[in-house]
Amino acid sequence: MRKSETPCHGLLIVAVIVMTSLAKAQESAESICAKNNQNCKTCINAHPSCAWCGQVVGGAEENFMQRCKTVSQIGDTCNSTSANVSDSVTNPMSHIEIVQNVPFTVVGPDYFDNETNVGKTVVQMMPQNITVKLRKGQSVKLNVTFRKVIDYPLDIYYVMDLSNSMKDDLEVLQTLGTSLFDDIKANVTNNTRLGFGSFVDKVMMPYTSTVEEQLKNPCANQENATTCAPPFGFRHVVNITGNAAEFVNAIKLTRISGNIDIPEGSLDALMQIAVCTEHIYWREGATHVILLTTDASPHLAMDGKLAAILEANDMKCHLEPDTSEDSQFKNALVYSKSKFMDYPSLGQLKKVFQDNKIHSIYAVTENVHDLYKPIERVLNDAYVAVLKSDSSNIIPLIHSTYSKLKGKLALTTPKSPNNVEMSYRVFCPHDNTSKENELQCEGLEINDEVVFEFEFKAKECLSNPMHEPIILKSSSLQDEVHINIEYLCECECQNTGEAKSDKCNTVGSLECGVCSCDEGKEGSQCQCDSMVDGTPVNDKCKKPGSELQCENVGRCDCGKCKQCIAPYNGTYCHCLTTGCPDNEQGVCGGKDKGWCNNCPGNNQDKCVCLGQYTIRPSDKTCSCHPDECKKDKALEIQCSGRGNCSCDTCVCKEPTKWSGRYCDTCIHPSCTGVDMTCAGDTIRTCAECKSRRDDCTNECKSNSYTVYSKVSRFPDCSGCTSTSTTWDCKECNKFDATQENAPNCKEAQVDGCTYEYRTYWLKTNQFQVYVKEYNKEEDCPKPVNPVLIVLPVIGGILIFGVLALIIWKLYTNHRDKVQYEEFLEEQKRRKWTKGENPIFEKPDQKFANPMFDGKDE
Repeated sequence: MRKSETPCHGLLIVAVIVMTSLAKAQESAESICAKNNQNCKTCINAHPSCAWCGQVVGGAEENFMQRCKTVSQIGDTCNSTSANVSDSVTNPMSHIEIVQNVPFTVVGPDYFDNETNVGKTVVQMMPQNITVKLRKGQSVKLNVTFRKVIDYPLDIYYVMDLSNSMKDDLEVLQTLGTSLFDDIKANVTNNTRLGFGSFVDKVMMPYTSTVEEQLKNPCANQENATTCAPPFGFRHVVNITGNAAEFVNAIKLTRISGNIDIPEGSLDALMQIAVCTEHIYWREGATHVILLTTDASPHLAMDGKLAAILEANDMKCHLEPDTSEDSQFKNALVYSKSKFMDYPSLGQLKKVFQDNKIHSIYAVTENVHDLYKPIERVLNDAYVAVLKSDSSNIIPLIHSTYSKLKGKLALTTPKSPNNVEMSYRVFCPHDNTSKENELQCEGLEINDEVVFEFEFKAKECLSNPMHEPIILKSSSLQDEVHINIEYLCECECQNTGEAKSDKCNTVGSLECGVCSCDEGKEGSQCQCDSMVDGTPVNDKCKKPGSELQCENVGRCDCGKCKQCIAPYNGTYCHCLTTGCPDNEQGVCGGKDKGWCNNCPGNNQDKCVCLGQYTIRPSDKTCSCHPDECKKDKALEIQCSGRGNCSCDTCVCKEPTKWSGRYCDTCIHPSCTGVDMTCAGDTIRTCAECKSRRDDCTNECKSNSYTVYSKVSRFPDCSGCTSTSTTWDCKECNKFDATQENAPNCKEAQVDGCTYEYRTYWLKTNQFQVYVKEYNKEEDCPKPVNPVLIVLPVIGGILIFGVLALIIWKLYTNHRDKVQYEEFLEEQKRRKWTKGENPIFEKPDQKFANPMFDGKDE
């Protein structure tokens, strides 16, 4: 092949591939339509290309024609007696119907009245109300156009942080006075109104000092102390007004205040400004902007717990007249629930800002700018800008922000019903291409047009299709577009049927060209009974072992399969022209698994299997293979050694213990190898560790069989129902009620402290081990008071000593008494000579020396 021929050859290959793909898709649609030939409704819901022929024909065989075909086929086979073939064809198409389409408003220079609230309706989006009728699987597109016809009037509510650090800013604002009003009108928009309010924080510890002296003057203890106003939560001072004098006078009367912690109660103020529309006097149709100036971060939701405030913010208005003695404002209102409700969350602010179409500007000092910047991603149309230390750049901030607001259009992301696929894109006037999956344009000028394109497709037909309309709206517009979804799931010809038709033997209605038989009758002309000998007559159209009539490729007429779709044939339309059954893999399960041994005139299945493949009983194809029962094909073990292989499916020997494709999934505690009783070493050891800390060994971490959770108490399942939403009942619903759960285990540790745990078997085939959180006061023995030891010991020694002395004394007295009595008794027995004492011995003795004769030598 020459090199120059290569591109042409490549194009030819691509063309062949595309044509082949289209042919397969067409064949698929034709096959789907043919298999859904039961009635008109099943036909049009089977595929978006299917159409139904409602032509009325003659006898039973003619009436039993193939009526459900693709649009390209239907015109050739549905021959109507009418001049127009479409009179007999039902082929509903997805489409849109415009319900309301009021033209864009033509706005003149004096359209808005500066002296009264805006009450005129401005139309900038059309159409306003649309009905989209969808057929299953068939998409439809619609366009919604926005034309910018006006820059709305501007209502600004100036809310200021009055903590002592904002003293310079208040002085600048008081200096600006009337010029602030005039500068905004001159540099931003002439149709401007202003309101004013201020905030500090909740008047309670730890936010504000509750010392009586500090409550009267929170600046008393500061260096260069001045007299400050008593602290307060949020005070609304001036309604949205065009009276500059009223605004200026309120600012002049404003005094700085103070608190003791760094964050401020700005979110409380924002919530009340947004929801108290009756008090703030937001003009209907104006652009609503809250301008907040501060040099500190805000308190967030749940910060109220620091002061034991547990009630969540209810997003309602709670402004009441200011009755404080120090108030210098006649008609001021204060936030009455400041001490009783927590600060709102950013999510709550987002909700009320969207509902009341409020934009917000956060003019903050450089030191907290990074803290406020993420608010732009959370709140729609929120802007964060750096405020100079003395607030001198406030006018440029308002001007630049309003310029962005009036030139921006962003629709909130609409929510479609679950069964409808929705996609969208936007065509902005100054862009060359559309933006996919976006609903926003910026830099819009008067008379610019924006086109939003939406595409809808129904995935299913609902039995109860009632649901809320899709609403297109914006936080900056009054306009809303309502899109109502309806479904084309029924055939109109069903409502114009002929009751008791002769073509249905007067026991059925002729609807869409076919008979809809009365109860108890069947057949193309209602010519037979639906039950024969207590068995449905059409069960005869089911091949043994199958639940499908005529294998869903033919029509069952009084127990006989007719008009099998080619290439199927046979008694049940279950055979191919080769006479062998097939499945999704091909004839006899596929060429690598088996081949068809066709015997002329024989309707029996003749699949000859190859290799180790055997016949599947359900469809008679060569789909069974022993390797399908092996998790690891390289091993000889089938069903993990816990079951028997049946065709290609494992039948577990112990189905109450093992499950899964290969009997490899443990569904009973006994096969996990884990001892869930209190004697189990692993769970006991891990529970002991986890009761004190989380950094236990790897063996104690949650695994495929054991999940550990530290709780303050064990779940109480008593009184739980299927609708209970408490934590206890949610946990109890996870337990497998068929298994016996382990008792509470309470063990002692080395240091004498105890730990408790309990193990449950879950429906997810895991052990759930609840370990009670360690509480030293409850789980450990209380230390013994040394006094209670010393006093009893000393007392015992003293008592024992006294008792010993008493006993010794009693013993010696008794012994002396006995000896004395013995002495007396002995004395009685002795009779002595008068004057002679038997125990007396003379003190002198005379001794004679036998060797001495008394002579001197």
